[in-house]
Amino acid sequence: MKKILTIMLLGLAFGAGADNMASEDAALLQELGIPVHPDAMYVYGNREAGIRFASNKPVDEIRAWYVEQLDTWSVIDQFGLWAIYDGPEGASFPDVMSTHQVTISVNDEMPGWYSLDDDMTTEVVVQIAP
Repeated sequence: MKKILTIMLLGLAFGAGADNMASEDAALLQELGIPVHPDAMYVYGNREAGIRFASNKPVDEIRAWYVEQLDTWSVIDQFGLWAIYDGPEGASFPDVMSTHQVTISVNDEMPGWYSLDDDMTTEVVVQIAP
């Protein structure tokens, strides 16, 4: 019980939780049709820097969900990057980087960076094209 209370207080102190995403960023994601996985928690970011979420679900499960939700988008899996992007299949790496995209990977540093539970290592980053 004490641990749960401590985690809740740390979450409030450090701004963890989807409710703390700027309303204009949440509205932009909705306008662009970019969903947020139901088990992902907002941890940091904005339109310019990328909007970062964390989850304790396996990377493959989160990726499959985004592929299903964004079924008109394409996937790139090369150079150590897995991303689903709003562009044609087979686009070049620079072209992919200039589109709306969602990258999903394991980041073992997230719990330490954002005072999260140790299992919150799936990182979801939404990048909005300029």
